[in-house]
Amino acid sequence: MVKRWRDSVVIAAIAICQFAPAVQPLSSAAEAQQAGGEATGGEEPIEEMIRRMVEEALARELAKREAELEAREAQLEAREAELAKREAELGKEEAEPEKPLEAVPDEPMKPRFDLQGGAYVWHYQPMDADFDPFSEIWFAYVVLDVSFGNFNLHFDPRVRDTRFRSYADSSSWVEEVYLSWQPPKAPGLTFKAGKFYTRLGKFWDDNFTGNIHFHDGLKLDPDFGVGIEGTVPLAARWDAEYALQFFTIDGTLNGSLAGRDTLSIPGAEQRDQWIGRFAPRYSWKEGHSVLFGLSGQTFEADFAEGSPIADDRVERFAAELEFRFGGLNLWAEYIEHSGFAVLDFPLPGRPSDDIRYTWAGISYKYRNLDFRFLHTTGDYRTSGVKETITSPGIIIDLNEHVRLWFEYIDWQREEPGGFESTVDDSLTTALQIYF
Repeated sequence: MVKRWRDSVVIAAIAICQFAPAVQPLSSAAEAQQAGGEATGGEEPIEEMIRRMVEEALARELAKREAELEAREAQLEAREAELAKREAELGKEEAEPEKPLEAVPDEPMKPRFDLQGGAYVWHYQPMDADFDPFSEIWFAYVVLDVSFGNFNLHFDPRVRDTRFRSYADSSSWVEEVYLSWQPPKAPGLTFKAGKFYTRLGKFWDDNFTGNIHFHDGLKLDPDFGVGIEGTVPLAARWDAEYALQFFTIDGTLNGSLAGRDTLSIPGAEQRDQWIGRFAPRYSWKEGHSVLFGLSGQTFEADFAEGSPIADDRVERFAAELEFRFGGLNLWAEYIEHSGFAVLDFPLPGRPSDDIRYTWAGISYKYRNLDFRFLHTTGDYRTSGVKETITSPGIIIDLNEHVRLWFEYIDWQREEPGGFESTVDDSLTTALQIYF
């Protein structure tokens, strides 16, 4: 290739030399030479000058090319030597017998611990001057999760300075304690066994004071049993929340007021309870979704011997609807209840076996502020009693460890004969400190 390049340059140089006489004279000496005279002053003829310059350039270029070729040949020789060395090493390894792999002992499974805790302090300020305000510790709590593999032990004990409800055995209790397992190939599925919350309808809305469902024992109700729950994908942008639970007996304590749920009646229990829930959800982008769910519950209300009402099978059906639009959340729930679950509510000796519950609310979260409004009703149709709770409020996240609630409660009651009364008219302020 160098030879071809050199020949091309020589040909070009010869052409330049042949063309040089036709070029206009560059100096008076050149003019004299073109006219046939001899160059004066010993000046070199232009043809010789051009030829000499071309030959010098060719010589320099050839030297440069030869140096490059020598460097490339040296690199090739080094690479060939490296390849020969590697081939020799590979041949040596193939000749040596393979050593048996040493068994690596399995590392023992190490549990992972996650500890959280906190306390609620609240102040009750009645609007009626006939009632006195007070402040107290709502409860202090610890939540311990111990995970080992796909298993998890959840333990949530709570304590306060007085009994949580008048029918509670003591001022301390265990809200939830259960063992759960998630199959490796089904991360959206969780098996539970122990004491954990029932899942009838919408779970909760982060309200502090509670709604009629809570005070009747329908929400935040932990019982003893087994169950499966989780979220399963259905299609593009579709998934569904689901739960199937069986509880052998009630958990002896929930948020219900005395006499408004089976477990607060002396000698009475809820047995053989089944709950099923399925709630498909469509999400079109992050934080924007619509959910519609159906769920059912049935249990045996087992009253003490000699009670005015015999044991009865209680059945509940729930339908829920929820919209999420970024920070805006709207929800509604309807529950039908049939069967006698209590003895003396809503009126002494006149319980209701036909109840309609409704729950609707809206919340909007802006930065660390959560504005809320809810309206809930309990229509005890057999007894002719109806209760309603209307509650506007705001939640303020002061920082990552402190939360503040302000809620106004307007709880009204209507009885047969047009009699109306106020169950509660107050302002609640609650402070949660947690870690």
